[in-house]
Amino acid sequence: MLNRAMELFLEYIDRERNFSPHTHVSYSKDLHQFQAFLQGKFPETLHHPERIDQEIVRSFLGVLLDSGMSKKKRRSKNFYASFFFQICCSSKTSPREPDEQCRNAES
Repeated sequence: MLNRAMELFLEYIDRERNFSPHTHVSYSKDLHQFQAFLQGKFPETLHHPERIDQEIVRSFLGVLLDSGMSKKKRRSKNFYASFFFQICCSSKTSPREPDEQCRNAES
């Protein structure tokens, strides 16, 4: 289910938002990085993205922090995830929107 939501999201930003090819590539890479994290730590969320909660997002951001990633880049990835869930929620691809949880994950 998450793969399909990612595909639809990338199609949406190409078609509706007219994002640049560079932005498309950045969003795609970041979403795939989050997906790889989920695959390793929370594989059930790949079929049930509604189970992605604040603790999972915080865990992902913690991994990014531990990897030495800059705060600016972590915030960028947090923004991409938030935007992804916002679009999924509005298109009914995902059953709920953890947008607020994503925004508060670095708190």
